[in-house]
Amino acid sequence: MEKTNNIIPMIVHISLGLIFCILLGIVFHGTEIFNVGVAQFQIIVSGITGATFYSLLKYRGIKSAISFHGILFIAFLFISQVDRFTLVIPHFLLFASIGISIFVYERYFVRTFPSFKFGKFIFLAVIYLVCFSALTLVYGLIIKIPNLMYPLKVQFDIWILVAIGLGLGLEIAELKYKVVKESVVS
Repeated sequence: MEKTNNIIPMIVHISLGLIFCILLGIVFHGTEIFNVGVAQFQIIVSGITGATFYSLLKYRGIKSAISFHGILFIAFLFISQVDRFTLVIPHFLLFASIGISIFVYERYFVRTFPSFKFGKFIFLAVIYLVCFSALTLVYGLIIKIPNLMYPLKVQFDIWILVAIGLGLGLEIAELKYKVVKESVVS
């Protein structure tokens, strides 16, 4: 972890992660992604949540990332006016899978394979899809959904767009930040 008070790299990571999610969302779903009442809005929610979690994890540490993630989850519940416990569970699983995916990606791929200059976003996409699928299946088993494949099919295109968009944005931010960091040192 690079503990630093430099806010610029954090803003770059958050901005690029969200921007790439939005761009891919618009390409494949149009302006539907801006409609709070449809599933495609998850592209924006997951983009900002994932990019912020990654940035806080990288620059402030795991405690800051989890704390902010928890506050963001509670705020999201209030904003989306979740009124039944059965709706809290899938939202919790959404946020948990974002956090778990980003943690595994940052700790085990970004740090382990620093020699990869480009292409690590594919690892994030795989981790993200595995994590979301596993947690969706767990949720389906808990509430006894008769056809477990249905929720996976419904959400798969959203998850893949978020995973690729977020991964690309974060990876480009990493490249950009390293260039800025090297030029400051020079």
